[in-house]
Amino acid sequence: MDTRNQFSDNIPSRSSDEYACIVANAPGELTSAELHVLDSAHVVIAADGAVRKIPQDKRDVVVVGDFDSISPSIVLSETFTRVNKPCQEECSDIEKCIQHAIAQGIEKIKIVGAIGGRLDHSIVTIAMLVRYHPRLDISLFHNHSQTFACSNLGGASGIYRISTAPDTPLSLIAWGNSSTVTLSGVSWPLEMFELFCSSRGVSNRSNGTSVLLQVHSGVVICVINATDDDKEDEIE
Repeated sequence: MDTRNQFSDNIPSRSSDEYACIVANAPGELTSAELHVLDSAHVVIAADGAVRKIPQDKRDVVVVGDFDSISPSIVLSETFTRVNKPCQEECSDIEKCIQHAIAQGIEKIKIVGAIGGRLDHSIVTIAMLVRYHPRLDISLFHNHSQTFACSNLGGASGIYRISTAPDTPLSLIAWGNSSTVTLSGVSWPLEMFELFCSSRGVSNRSNGTSVLLQVHSGVVICVINATDDDKEDEIE
């Protein structure tokens, strides 16, 4: 399978190629694409019961949470490091994992296993991308897509060059009332375009090997999907 689309990173990168993979505890097993992200990670952090999704031969896993959804015997394994973060009201297990990664000096995070099950949990995961993107290179991988937040706020530059294969589907979704963006290298380019919180901006397509996005104001959620050829390759 060609992974240039779903595994390409938003640019400019504020970190090295090394990253932490956070495994969330949404229902279901990890897909082959998500396992690829996990296998290539420098550090693996499991959100509480999500440790069950990690292959048994994967060593040096950090398990973070209040351990309300996992047997104590699992996290006593010598291959796991247990980081106890109680108090469910303070923040979710996935945010505890992000905060742990920040405390360890990690600058690049890829999240898998976070979509599915309760809708509010999935929405909160997207909100985590928005909250932490000014200080982290953070993205979410689900099925055949990579999702990340873009803006010119805090440490974010507002300019993102995204590597793609030709005819890659991509969408921009305003987070909040509106965002102003410029987008080139796509079938339907945008120039200082005010993108409202609506379906406008969904299902554009790349023309070649890269797309240039500039966010002039506001925050947008960018979703990069695999091409149809990539999906067929994975099935085969």
